[in-house]
Amino acid sequence: MSMKVLQCSFLSGIKLQKVKPLLKILQPKSVLFPEELRNRVSFTNINSFSVSHYSENETLRIPSLKESSELVIATDLASQLHWSNLKQRNLNITRLKGDLLIDQGKHWLLSGNEQASSSQNKPILHWGSPDPENLLAALSKMGINGHVEQSMTDAESDEACIVHVQDPNKALIEVRATGTIISAADEDLASRIFEAIVNVLEGI
Repeated sequence: MSMKVLQCSFLSGIKLQKVKPLLKILQPKSVLFPEELRNRVSFTNINSFSVSHYSENETLRIPSLKESSELVIATDLASQLHWSNLKQRNLNITRLKGDLLIDQGKHWLLSGNEQASSSQNKPILHWGSPDPENLLAALSKMGINGHVEQSMTDAESDEACIVHVQDPNKALIEVRATGTIISAADEDLASRIFEAIVNVLEGI
């Protein structure tokens, strides 16, 4: 990566003798330091980070950093890992709840004060659109009967698929790539339809 400092007007007010102690606390990977201060602060005995000196209006190449960071997970949290496989992306994913701590340049995930509830194992994030045929099958298992209307397209939105529910009560399910809408006068039926949609979607 390359950068050019056109003007640096940031006045931190930090005295030079405090620069090294501050860097020791922050544990950076790369440090940019003004060229005009090169002779006033020496980094010869520091190997934990790279130092690049910059001047105004000059292009400077910055060493690339790792694209990802390591995370240390507490043992009690690690025992709660329940992996889900995303079929569409061939990816394993899981969800944890804890407190994120950054100390000495390392990232830690520790147990929070709140006790894990039984609902934590239930998916709270879903993605994708339900397949109409799979949705009908899931509804049928719940005693809800319906049929799929031919796909329709309007001028202002993407292609939509309409699922008509006739029994036990009437309802309408509009499935689009951007979202799914449930229209039902019966609140209990709407809740059961939502449960069926959740069952056919991938989530964590």
